[in-house]
Amino acid sequence: SMLKCKNLLSSIYNYAIVNDIVDVNLISAFSKDPVLKKPKAEDVEKQLSIPDEYLGEVFSRIGQSEMNIVTKYVLFILQYTGLRVDSLLTRKWSHYDKTRKRIFFEKEALKNPRATYCPTSSHIDTMLDTLMKLQKAINPNWSKECFIFSKDGSKRILKDAPNNALKKLLLKHKLPHAVPHGFRTTCEDEWIDNEFIDSAINIQMNHTSTTGNSVRDRYISKDKDHFAKRTEMVT
Repeated sequence: SMLKCKNLLSSIYNYAIVNDIVDVNLISAFSKDPVLKKPKAEDVEKQLSIPDEYLGEVFSRIGQSEMNIVTKYVLFILQYTGLRVDSLLTRKWSHYDKTRKRIFFEKEALKNPRATYCPTSSHIDTMLDTLMKLQKAINPNWSKECFIFSKDGSKRILKDAPNNALKKLLLKHKLPHAVPHGFRTTCEDEWIDNEFIDSAINIQMNHTSTTGNSVRDRYISKDKDHFAKRTEMVT
């Protein structure tokens, strides 16, 4: 929250400089502050992921559990795609194109402001078909502006619902603690082990850098989204 606040203030100052309101961005002076400086990658603690040896059991438990089907499918789709929870839960049916097998994410829905399409697999399409049928059966006012991850489409499930459901299940079966955001680590490890190209992984993970190299990022085509490769990755 502190870093987000600093970035927002910096943006305000940059706007003020461009419009000749102030002469200098005071926030830039904080760049070397030990508290306010941006942490290095090695200093950021990763969210807990499910250990590889427990993956099969955990997702079998999720499939057999009594948690509601919406939450269950969110957990499955997060593990296929490596998406962030917030980004996925904001999706409406208008964002989903079954014919082209993809879900659209406008830049405002992502941590890094770069609009993208997330490919879907046959497993994901089957889950989404089920959710749509359930919503239509109980909501006579259903439309494509309804939320995908919702019981009836009118209101999306709470942000903490997937985490709370997973925590409860892991405790019940005495399995190692993990959180849905940690699924991103599992995805990235899997894709690296299967030798997918870095650019495809970075785009799917919505990393700040597309290539992993800031100089190369300046020259790479903005239309190069490696969609075919990313479809393989989420399958």
